[in-house]
Amino acid sequence: MVCVQGVSADNPVLNNSADPHVMIEQGTVYAYPTGGRRLYVYTSDNFAEWKRHGPIIDYDKIDWIPQNKGAWAPCIAEKGGKYYLYYSAGPAPSAIGVAEGDSPLGPFKDRGSALLEDAPGFEAIDPMVFRDPQSGIYYFYAGGSAGSKLRCFELEDDMMHFKREIMVDNPPNFTEGVFMHYYNNTYYLSYSHGSYNRDSYSVHYATASSPTGPWDYKGEILKSDNEYKGPGHHSFVENPADGKWYIFYHRWEGRQGDSGPYKNADGSRKTAIEPIEYDSRGRIKSIEMTSEGVGAVSLLGSVSIDRLLEHADSGKRLRYDADDMIFVLEDGEKTVCRWKRVPAEAPWFFLQNDQTGKRLGVTDQHQLSNMSRIDNRQHVQWELKPGATGISIIHRESGMKLEFNDKGTSFQLVSDLPANK
Repeated sequence: MVCVQGVSADNPVLNNSADPHVMIEQGTVYAYPTGGRRLYVYTSDNFAEWKRHGPIIDYDKIDWIPQNKGAWAPCIAEKGGKYYLYYSAGPAPSAIGVAEGDSPLGPFKDRGSALLEDAPGFEAIDPMVFRDPQSGIYYFYAGGSAGSKLRCFELEDDMMHFKREIMVDNPPNFTEGVFMHYYNNTYYLSYSHGSYNRDSYSVHYATASSPTGPWDYKGEILKSDNEYKGPGHHSFVENPADGKWYIFYHRWEGRQGDSGPYKNADGSRKTAIEPIEYDSRGRIKSIEMTSEGVGAVSLLGSVSIDRLLEHADSGKRLRYDADDMIFVLEDGEKTVCRWKRVPAEAPWFFLQNDQTGKRLGVTDQHQLSNMSRIDNRQHVQWELKPGATGISIIHRESGMKLEFNDKGTSFQLVSDLPANK
């Protein structure tokens, strides 16, 4: 079932919605918040207008989940065109389940048993899955609240079992709601601190040179103020269209002056969005909670690429024209070649050479790393004007790149990220 939620572009963007996990794919943002006994997914193509889909999971239809458990803090992950939904069943004794689907909208089929259960000093809640862009390994993080212990696992190829547990340290002030993202060759581990129903709830973060630490604690970036209380359990997301970052988080509205505990019988935890800024050292600047939010945001595409790359020696550059969705190879004032984004059913889009008509096609729904040459041949050379050496299109997440060969005569796919990137 699809339900349109009439929320303006201002904050909050989703009512009665906590613990949002967010993914952007094919120009659509998907938000997965906590539910009652059912989980729903919300979609938008601009961060402002939202539709509710589902239920995508119903705990009443999953035999291993007891009747007294709520559907908490889901997480979505994609691999090989399949989607994996992870979800907590709490309160303690808690457990985490996983289900597989063919679409981010479901339907999802539960694996039939818990993936992870409580252990001494550990509560199995708040799953988060992160694909390491350097190694391609999928890491699973969980834990919090009763025990406030963080655990980390490497997932099996089927995404529904663990290959091994990796021992990690607890970062300072960790309570729950961990999230991992990667920016500028650095891993950012962010998490909630304090009690979810008090004004102590806040977001802290640490950085590392690997997905498993050691953690370099950086401090608090989101906390209660005079207007909004208890912000936390969040997701960071990059808009692939322009490389800007945002935080989706929940907060208590209309709570003035006291420290809690707050009650959510009126559904007062709501999801809001704020922009993220990094300083020159890569530190996340403090986040101000607002009523304005970020407004309507353009999600032009879901392929993360560099928008402008210039060859230092020749001055030639590869520029992305966001209005026309065209890659333009320029030599001074002269256009050498244009690569146009052409919609298609299968593959999902092409980059087409205006001069030759030959095309590069994406064979997966959203990853440039799966790009193949479409010309009924396996090894097509894309003829361009000689001299355009050293220019490449780089997929930030996977490290794959499209580059011109040494003579500047062909456009080809390679797998190694440049050392200076």
